[in-house]
Amino acid sequence: KVSYRGLQKTPSADSLARAARLEAGHGGNPVDIEWVGDSDSTFETGEYFLFFAEPRPSKWTETDYYVLTEEESSGSRIATGSGDPSGLSVGQAYAHKMFEQNNQYISDIKARSDGDHWYWDQFSKPDDTTGIYDFSLPNVNVLGPGFLDLWLVGYTDVLQNPDHLVAVDINSTPLSPVIEWNGKQLVHVTLDIPADTFETGNNQLGISLPGIPNVDVEGMWLDVFSIDYPLGSSSVGDSIIFTGNETQHFYTIRLDNLTDFRVYDVTTPENPLILSDWDTSFNQVTVGDPTGGGKHRYILSNQSGMIT
Repeated sequence: KVSYRGLQKTPSADSLARAARLEAGHGGNPVDIEWVGDSDSTFETGEYFLFFAEPRPSKWTETDYYVLTEEESSGSRIATGSGDPSGLSVGQAYAHKMFEQNNQYISDIKARSDGDHWYWDQFSKPDDTTGIYDFSLPNVNVLGPGFLDLWLVGYTDVLQNPDHLVAVDINSTPLSPVIEWNGKQLVHVTLDIPADTFETGNNQLGISLPGIPNVDVEGMWLDVFSIDYPLGSSSVGDSIIFTGNETQHFYTIRLDNLTDFRVYDVTTPENPLILSDWDTSFNQVTVGDPTGGGKHRYILSNQSGMIT
């Protein structure tokens, strides 16, 4: 949320006076904004604009920047869409959380697509073949299924193919299939997590090398993992980003309050839609998927959940 008053603190405030021509940018691309104010051409007291910010990951910094300019013509604005839940069946909303620790630096092997050389943990036969990793999840529907994304890197390569075999479990529930690959390479896998596996609060990821016949040398690194978990019915606080289902459903989310709240479809982060036609009951918001299918990504936020 960028207000007229907040913008006055910046060096370029005097040159950003014509509201209709304001344009936000990120990484060289325009970002649609939602204008909240009157229809005249002046950016003035009491007016502000909103945009959805999704920082780019970087191994160099934990911050990112957006550029605000005044263009010759009207800037990009957020379009509207319908979140009408009428006639739809209830769906399961999923939240996403990533877990990473940079404990060991290996100069000759790069992890993931960002080129980072930092890893969480090392596995090797015969002594270091198992690992347990605690992770915490808030407000989980413990009866629902989920998804695990796991990034591993093999650092050994022998004649037998495949020469890497990894077993994975969540809270001692084995996930399938076991992961196998050959040689020194990065592997990214997505595994289904069965229903009734999660717990609200502390959970555990287990990783092990069960061994391959006639393969005596086997080693790999754990880079990072992420969990898509089913949201429960408790309050998510002031804001939440969640993903829906492949087919059209509705989702009910509870916030701490609905003061000046908004609902956006952020499936395309730089070109979100502000949604209308949703339903509310007390502090709950019910929003429906658009027609056409495919997973959509949403953000719900009240006034306190907006970054100013």
